[in-house]
Amino acid sequence: MRNPLIGLGAGTGVGLGIGPGARLHGGVLQIVPNRTLTGAFALAGALTGTVVGAVIPTGGWREIYKQ
Repeated sequence: MRNPLIGLGAGTGVGLGIGPGARLHGGVLQIVPNRTLTGAFALAGALTGTVVGAVIPTGGWREIYKQ
């Protein structure tokens, strides 16, 4: 359960960062209101991050130092 939550947080953060930046570069994206675009990118990032976090294993806990 840890990996999907980490992916959720990371994906949401990336989506929230990309949303306002995508509006600045012109084109068709300027028609969409800024908060709608930011919300869409945050949702897409959250979903993608959760799926990636659930699919990619971390390899478990490894002890690197023992006294």
